[in-house]
Amino acid sequence: MAHHNFELLPRNIAYGYSAGPETLADVVTTTSGHRHTNQIWDQYLRRLTLSANSRSPINAGIILAVYEAVGITDTFLQRDHGDWNTTDGDMRLRADAGEGAITKDDQPMQNTVDLTEVGDASTTTFQLLKKRIKNTATHSRLIVKPQLTSPVPLVALDGVLQTLTVDYTISAITGLCEFVVAPGVGVVPTWGASFLIKVAFSTSRFRQQVSAIDIHQILSLDLTEVRGV
Repeated sequence: MAHHNFELLPRNIAYGYSAGPETLADVVTTTSGHRHTNQIWDQYLRRLTLSANSRSPINAGIILAVYEAVGITDTFLQRDHGDWNTTDGDMRLRADAGEGAITKDDQPMQNTVDLTEVGDASTTTFQLLKKRIKNTATHSRLIVKPQLTSPVPLVALDGVLQTLTVDYTISAITGLCEFVVAPGVGVVPTWGASFLIKVAFSTSRFRQQVSAIDIHQILSLDLTEVRGV
């Protein structure tokens, strides 16, 4: 198994797939109507489906070439067009035009020592997060594949913009932000950028239907997010 640390499928080809998060939990409903749950996954997995999309012969050929090159053993990076940057709320901000909506104050970071979202004057390493808050419900997604270009990540401490490589560095492999000087006690680090997910083909058979000379359909081809570096 090998990992290819870049996008193999061009983004314009990836448009048109279905995508979304998936979780895993044991849910038991008793005869009396009580519900007992055991959350197995703390983090969601993303699944992307290229099935039944009309493609030009050229695009269908590119998808086939990528599939044959990596099979189901190798992993690579992919943008989930439904959720690929730190903006929240308006789904339109997560289209390509949404790059201009990214700000330094979009999302928090997690202190890797005490797992809070503030500095302690000694910890320099923070994990990038994307946090969902709906009334009293919250979920913190670990972002491990940030993009370091287009656009360049923005990082702030208590709202003050920091300078990349001078004040901090970010790993595109782990999503860890390393500050040169540890943020002070109670100082809030925030960030804004785009990100990718690590995926692999989860379908062991490639099938396409040629509806016409210039219309091809990819059938039952899925990508699944893979955890780990």
